[in-house]
Amino acid sequence: MKETTYKPHTFTSIDEAFPKIELGEEALGDHVVVQLKKAPKQTKSGIYLAVETQESEEFNNTIGRIISMGPECFQYFCDKTEMNKPWPGGAWYKLGDFVRIQRHGGQRIQVGEVPCQILKAKEIVSLVLDPLKDAAL
Repeated sequence: MKETTYKPHTFTSIDEAFPKIELGEEALGDHVVVQLKKAPKQTKSGIYLAVETQESEEFNNTIGRIISMGPECFQYFCDKTEMNKPWPGGAWYKLGDFVRIQRHGGQRIQVGEVPCQILKAKEIVSLVLDPLKDAAL
């Protein structure tokens, strides 16, 4: 008997994996909003996935796009007599960048059918150079 392995659908475009959305809110303070990569609905061979499998894929997803940044991102407080100063190393990422986030950090929200996550600016783990590539997590 031939053993089969689960192969999720691979997105062919950024717009397919990260559809355009209207967020309807803005990040405050040093928070960012990350639009998470859309969960696949079928396998590479065309078999539709069960809703439970889609929800599991969505929950375990850690790749997203920065869609909102609060005004205090990449700033730190010196003391009460001085204003916020920029981080010495500068910004780590910008709006539109693709990033990897912590699986259990922040707050998950749903914008229509698109999952998003609100995090502190420092909770972004890394920049993702190819967000369409399937990576082992």
